[in-house]
Parts: sequence; C-alpha cells; structure tokens
Amino acid sequence: MALGLLGCSGLPDWAFAGQWSGFVAAGSDNVYRGLTQSRGEASFSADLHWRSAADWYAGMAIATVNLNPGPGAPLELTSYLGRNFSVSPAWSARATLLHYEYPQESQALHYAYDEVVMSLRYSDRAALNVGYSPDTSRFSFRAIAIHRPAYSAEMVWSEPLARSWRANIGLGRYVMAQPIGSAYNYGQVGVDFSHAQWQISGSVIGADANAKRLFGDFVSRARGVVTIVWRFAGSP
Repeated sequence: MALGLLGCSGLPDWAFAGQWSGFVAAGSDNVYRGLTQSRGEASFSADLHWRSAADWYAGMAIATVNLNPGPGAPLELTSYLGRNFSVSPAWSARATLLHYEYPQESQALHYAYDEVVMSLRYSDRAALNVGYSPDTSRFSFRAIAIHRPAYSAEMVWSEPLARSWRANIGLGRYVMAQPIGSAYNYGQVGVDFSHAQWQISGSVIGADANAKRLFGDFVSRARGVVTIVWRFAGSP
C-alpha cells in the first residue's frame, strides 16, 4: 500500500515516535517500489516496534500480499533492527537491517530475503535512501533470479500544505543482477492528511516501460492507492 511512500526504508517516518509504538492500516492496494504486491486488491498491515534511549530500534510488521497469480504466500512478515543518527539539527541518518519472510509459500521459488537500507534525511522534508539485498529471488519475463543481489535508490520530497495536509513526490530506481540483469524506474505523487492518531493518504504510483516488459502491465501500471492508518504509542 502507500505506506512509507515508495517503500523508502520499509518504515514510515512516524514509526519512531515513543518507546513503544506502531500502527494498523488498510489500503486499496499494496504497492512496493512501483509494483503491486497484492494483485491490485486491498491489503492490511500492522507494525509494533521499540526504540531505546540511544536511538536503537527493533520491530516486526505483517502485511497481506498475493505475489503470484493463483496460490501463493498470503502474508509478508518483516523483522528489522536499526539505529538513528543525529548529524546536525537539520540532518539525520538511519541504518536498518531487514528480513522479509513469506510463510505458506506454495511456489518452488522462495521469496524470503534480507536487505540493508541506509537513509539520509533533511528535516521532515527530504530523504535519500539506498538499499542492498544479497539474496533476492524474483520471477520476470526475461529470467528467474534465485537469491541474487539487488539494489535500490530513492529520493523523496515532502512539502507541508495548509493545516494538516502534506504533498509528497518521490522517484526511485531498482536494479537486479544477472540472470535478469536489468533495472526499472518508479515514482509516486500524493497527498496526506493527518489528525491526531489518524492519517489518510492518496497516491498515484507507477513504474516505467522496462518494468512492464519485465513483470507485465498488470503488476507495474500506474494506479491510485488510498490508505488509512491508525498509529499508537505507549511505554514498556
């Protein structure tokens, strides 16, 4: 879904407010790096994580997915560990190690993979995110990659509007090693409205012509996504 904009770090900005915090969300689609992960259907997700006084954080998330036509894994489980770094009053950095698991997979190709994401942020306006996975598996019309390296780079800009509204725009590039040996670009424009613990997001997300050649028009075409989020915070 539209959480985390382009999937910039796998985690939304507000995920680190408070010692214990998290969210539950419902979206009209689950789109990650320009590609639908739920075959264009509604998706539900939840997250629970903890942050220490030294800016370490760890957590787990769950989301409904449908990665293949026909039978396939119905859930994506994500566990993560990372740390925030203060560079200056306006600049900060973040390093996150993530593991993605897909229980009840029925395909011969196992999608579980690991990823490291490094982020550089300016205030609450801009972010640059770079990701590396050593063991991504993926079907494409060109070839099938089994536990091969993959890389991502994303830039996001968020602009405050009137009252509780924000506009977001982002661009990204995803690169896959041989045997697929190709890359595609993706992007998103949208607006968010926040009030108390609620957030409503509307976005248009899509990928370029090379993504369509690799994965098909149905998976990569531009689509509108609406997401409703309720976030919570507590204490140990």
